Amino acid sequence: MNTTKVFFIVTLILIVGGTHNLKAQNCTLTVDIEGTANTKGTLLVGLYKNQKNYLSETYMGQEVTAQTDRIKVNFKDVEPGEYAIAVIHDTNQNGKFDKNFFGIPKEGYGFSNHTPNFGSADYEEARFEVKSTNTNKVSVKMGYVGPR
Repeated sequence: MNTTKVFFIVTLILIVGGTHNLKAQNCTLTVDIEGTANTKGTLLVGLYKNQKNYLSETYMGQEVTAQTDRIKVNFKDVEPGEYAIAVIHDTNQNGKFDKNFFGIPKEGYGFSNHTPNFGSADYEEARFEVKSTNTNKVSVKMGYVGPR
C-alpha cells in the first residue's frame, strides 16, 4: 500500500472517529410547576420541539400526580435547542383538555414563560432555549377559568 493511501485511510479514521465526541450533549430539563389548584387527577406535561408541532405532537411527555405544592418534572436526554412546554391539569384523568360547550376550559393549564390569562400562549411566547449545560430550568404557572 502506498504512503498516500495509508495517509488517506488514517485521516479518514481520525475524522470519523473524532466526530463521535462532537455529538451534542444531551441535557436534563427541569420544569417547575406552581399554582395547581387541587390534588384531583394528574398533570400532563408536554415538551414541544418546534412551532410546527406545538400543541399537536409532543417531543416528550410525562404524566404526574397533581399536588398543590410546587411540582418538579425532569426530562432527561433532551437535545440542546428550542422548545416550549404546555401543561394540562387533567382532573378527570381522561387524557385530554376538557372545555365546555362554548370552548371555555374546564381544567387548568399553563405554558412555559407564560402566566395564562384567557387562552393559550402561542409558540413565540412559550419558547425557550435548552443549552448544552447539564441542567436547564423553566417555570410554568398554572391558570384556571371558573370553578376549581
